[in-house]
Amino acid sequence: MNPKTAAGFSDLVSVFHARARPPLNESCGILGATDSRDPEQWAKAFRSAWAPDELRRCEAFLHPRAKAQWLLARLCAKQAAASFLAQRGRLVEPADIEVISGDRPPRIRLVSKPRARKAPAGISLTHSGTLAAALVFPLERRIGIDLQETVTFSKRLKERVFQPAELSLIEKEAWGSRDKRLTALWTIKEAAAKALRQGLAAVLSSVRITDIDGERVRGIYADSSEPFHGLVAPVGKGKYFLSVIEAP
Repeated sequence: MNPKTAAGFSDLVSVFHARARPPLNESCGILGATDSRDPEQWAKAFRSAWAPDELRRCEAFLHPRAKAQWLLARLCAKQAAASFLAQRGRLVEPADIEVISGDRPPRIRLVSKPRARKAPAGISLTHSGTLAAALVFPLERRIGIDLQETVTFSKRLKERVFQPAELSLIEKEAWGSRDKRLTALWTIKEAAAKALRQGLAAVLSSVRITDIDGERVRGIYADSSEPFHGLVAPVGKGKYFLSVIEAP
């Protein structure tokens, strides 16, 4: 499998690998992304990647866009997991890799015979618009990624999610419009919630961003005083923002 990688994705993850503490090697995680809009095309082109029950679950989505995002996120996850395991001397067919995303956090299960079992790796996956991405990393690490196409935030949502101090942090960032800057903040909070193993249960206003210096970000989860750090950057020709966050 070789999906098209969106501009900026690999560069951001390479920088994250180099700056993570302790350092991550490039072999520890692979980021894949694609901009295909046709879910049927991807289902057919990579038919060997899907287990039968995955294709059945995919058919349950009534909206083509939802189906495409589901397929593409898992295609990226399978590519990332296969690369991660191959670096450790284990060759696994994509159809034998299943992403269990109902858990918190998501996990990888190997479904090849003789029995299904968990893979020794953590995973974070995300999708927005026509892009999807996944990052696989050693199980002992806590890392989250989030991708978001630029959106317009209502005044009510902005006031509910963002702190005044956070809004002041982005005034100096050269990310374009205010909507783009707010989208960047949103991805930081979502990625941090995933890294902190909070997922959708997290109250994003409790994920506090305390410092932004270019692409570097730092913050704290107010409910538990856990710190986090990572990177944020525009990707996909500036239409999207991607954050990669680790909770030590």
